Amino acid sequence: MNNVFVYLEIEGTTVADVSLELLTKGRKLANQLGCQLEAVAAGNNLAGIEKQVLPFGVDKLHVFDAPGLFPYTSLPHSSVLINLFKEENCRLYLTGNRQPRRQEGRQGLREPAVSNPSRIRR
Repeated sequence: MNNVFVYLEIEGTTVADVSLELLTKGRKLANQLGCQLEAVAAGNNLAGIEKQVLPFGVDKLHVFDAPGLFPYTSLPHSSVLINLFKEENCRLYLTGNRQPRRQEGRQGLREPAVSNPSRIRR
């Protein structure tokens, strides 16, 4: 079954508010679509991250914890997501769009973005 995924923006060891908001919206979408809500956390020193996200109705949490994932850079994080989406059935992917702008040195906006992972070549 194709599920709804939310990419979690991590600020230090805390899930960003924009990601928590997206988990709430993702839970509603998953309920409407009759599928599961899955979350993706990528960073370093993420022990206990599940305590922050499971109360928002996450059915499955994917944690990628490695020193090379902090600070955020697009290539390692993109690689994590592409490989995950090749293995998992992803119907809808929700993410805040602040991370890539942070890498470019600009203050990012906290607007959600929706992506269709079906475009990923398998």
